[in-house]
Amino acid sequence: PGPDAEARHASDCRPAHLAQNKFVSLLLDEARRRTSEEDESKSKPDGTCGERLRYGEEVVSITGGGDPDPSLVSLRTSLGNSFVARYVVACDGARSPTRSLLGIPMLGDANLQDLVSVHFRTNRALSSILMEREEDRAMLHFVYSGDVVGCLVCHDGGDGEWVLQVPYFPPYQTVEDDFSEGRVREMVWSGLGARKHKGDVPRGGGDAPDLEVLSIRPWRMSSLVAGSYVGGRQKGDDDGPGASWKRNVVLAG
Repeated sequence: PGPDAEARHASDCRPAHLAQNKFVSLLLDEARRRTSEEDESKSKPDGTCGERLRYGEEVVSITGGGDPDPSLVSLRTSLGNSFVARYVVACDGARSPTRSLLGIPMLGDANLQDLVSVHFRTNRALSSILMEREEDRAMLHFVYSGDVVGCLVCHDGGDGEWVLQVPYFPPYQTVEDDFSEGRVREMVWSGLGARKHKGDVPRGGGDAPDLEVLSIRPWRMSSLVAGSYVGGRQKGDDDGPGASWKRNVVLAG
């Protein structure tokens, strides 16, 4: 049996990978569609659907108690809007501003490794070369060579969207001095194993294999967990489904 049959034997669910920026865009489109269908009268020209779906607006203040009902929570946003609610459910990630506003600490190791994230895109010619062999169509590619040590993340091989994660060691290295665009391009070519194709003109004409560096950003890998997932009537959660069932348990007593 082939790999597909072996996979079906292990599970009916197949793994899939979707870049977060694309996933968020799909979620937003679907949320807007559903909200608009339920109450089209609240749809606004700026794309906000009534008061239920607000995008590009940050919660900057959360206060509990006070008049007229001490059991309610008051929120203020970056656009100056105010809301009152019984509960606040926060699904805003490891850098949660909600957690910070509530003064909940993070526990664990804040610095496991410093890395540089290189977001780049390969053109159609180079993408075709990289995706030519089926065994190369993986999501993660770990590279260890004299030119680069890192992990290549293939978000979309067909469209040529990739990220290269490279460890670096401040203060002995800096992004400005050690990860210039020219140096990073050479790391990417080497990591892809495609340096031999650089500058080749396809038979019959067309663009030579090439790539575009979209961003070069440092980040820090950590191992942290919130000291508490509840603050008064404000609740933090790891994701939407987790928030839903836990809220229902609280409301049901």
